[in-house]
Amino acid sequence: DPQQMVFYELYSMGMPLLVPDSDLLPLFIRLGYTNLRDFAFTRPGWQAPATELAYSWTEDASLWELRWWAALTDFARAPHVLRWASVPELLERLLHS
Repeated sequence: DPQQMVFYELYSMGMPLLVPDSDLLPLFIRLGYTNLRDFAFTRPGWQAPATELAYSWTEDASLWELRWWAALTDFARAPHVLRWASVPELLERLLHS
C-alpha cells in the first residue's frame, strides 16, 4: 500500500507525522490497496483461516470492522506521531510542529 510505504519512510526519517486519531483513522485507511477487491490477490497458502479473523477487511466492511482493523495498524500503534481529531486541531498542530 503506497500510504503505508510513505508512512514508514517518513517515520524512519524522524519527520513529524500527523495521523488521524482512532475515530477518523478507519476512514483514512478504508480504501487502501490492501482491501480493494480489484487488488485482492494472495499467493496460494497465504490465506489466514477465516476462523482466526474477527472481521472482514474489504471495501464494504462496516465502520466497526474497520475500527477493529485500524487499531492493529502501525498508524495507530506507532509512538511519536501527532494525532488529530478535527480540522481545527490539525491546523493547530500544523502551525506548532
